[in-house]
Amino acid sequence: MLFNELMGSNGYNKDEYGESDDWLELYNDGNEVIDIAGMYLSTDPKLPREFRIPVTILNSTLIQPGGYLVLWFDEDPEQGALHIDLKLSAEGGEVFLYDKDGESLVDHLKFPQQNKAASWGKTTQEKDPWHYLKKPTPGAPNSDLAIKGYVKELSFSHTPGHYPESIKLAMKTDPGARIYYTVDGTRPDTAKSYIYSRPIAIDTTTVV
Repeated sequence: MLFNELMGSNGYNKDEYGESDDWLELYNDGNEVIDIAGMYLSTDPKLPREFRIPVTILNSTLIQPGGYLVLWFDEDPEQGALHIDLKLSAEGGEVFLYDKDGESLVDHLKFPQQNKAASWGKTTQEKDPWHYLKKPTPGAPNSDLAIKGYVKELSFSHTPGHYPESIKLAMKTDPGARIYYTVDGTRPDTAKSYIYSRPIAIDTTTVV
């Protein structure tokens, strides 16, 4: 059994309650049914027994051979056995799965900063199988539509609002990343938009 895909900043998929929560997908690569009830999940290597997956009589924790199971990291365990009382960090982090003894490590994944529009999943590429995936597929085989990477979300020196005097608006993301912007409310693109190089002087009502 292996970790197969996750979203730590989910803006794409919803659970049975209509909530866009963090999720982690498990894949059974063996030939026998696996029941994860009683196993432990953790986001802290110092706390192997951070959360115990509940034992239920509904068979909701079974994974068939070649099958997938999605766990929702929403801190809402009252919503069911597949709702984990933990959160995945949008800034990147680790997740661990331990066997029912709370000590034997079943799988471990270190994942990078997350993005609302892509999942972090396994592909068929052998040298470096983990990539950002353009099409999240919880509960189904992963797409091989990989993305090389994402930059951090853009940060601004000023919050939206009214300012009595002119301002210089600065924008920031990962070093070396190119920022495209417009000042007329249209969506930026690489063909017609401005390339950010220095703070933008604003002295009238402007939509950046």
